[in-house]
Amino acid sequence: MKKFLMYFMSIAFACLMCTSCEKKSDADLLVGKWSVTSISITEDGRSFETKIEGNEYVYYTFVSGGKYVREINMSDDRYTENGTWVLDGKQLTLTMGEGIQVDHWYYNIQELTASRLTMEDRTSSKYNSVYHLEKVK
Repeated sequence: MKKFLMYFMSIAFACLMCTSCEKKSDADLLVGKWSVTSISITEDGRSFETKIEGNEYVYYTFVSGGKYVREINMSDDRYTENGTWVLDGKQLTLTMGEGIQVDHWYYNIQELTASRLTMEDRTSSKYNSVYHLEKVK
């Protein structure tokens, strides 16, 4: 009986270990509030980086089910946008608006962890922008 109990406990422990180690999907990792810390821009062969600091902020909040909110407070601009998001592999598409007034933003996810997100804006062909974000606790 003791051997059976030990065998049963070993199997139960192994099953528990396997289920607790499941890796979160990229969509699960994306859900939450993110703060843009800097934006790297390359245009006409010249590169520069803009840090977001002080009272300025750009937040992206991704909600499970495909909704997002972008809050911006930069210099004299302060506004909030609502829309939807779709993650297909490493391709993130943000859509805002409806009817004939619809805007799309396209991003390549370069890094996505539980605390860091780096995404390259593919919306414009004139310049290359890379957004560096950290998860807000």
